[in-house]
Amino acid sequence: MHGAHCSRFKPSVHPVTAVLARDPQSVVVYDSSGSFVGVRRPGSGKPLAVEGLNIVIEDVVGSTGLELKHDPGVPWVYAGEEQSLRESRFLSYRL
Repeated sequence: MHGAHCSRFKPSVHPVTAVLARDPQSVVVYDSSGSFVGVRRPGSGKPLAVEGLNIVIEDVVGSTGLELKHDPGVPWVYAGEEQSLRESRFLSYRL
């Protein structure tokens, strides 16, 4: 699911409107009561009237919210942990 937002309006000034982009080619708009208002393609230039506002969907930017990283030290941590487990097991059987 992709999120879309309108940066021109302050949320405290205008009623809450839900904008949901099911895919990059269609955006569904709901009013503050949850009623369906309409579907628009980004860049179509056709406005949707939502509670006194004309909303035009210009673009949709996809975002998953995931941030992938690689830490080169992780294998060393696991190797050290395994080594310490081996040593403790060895000492517990020998003592």
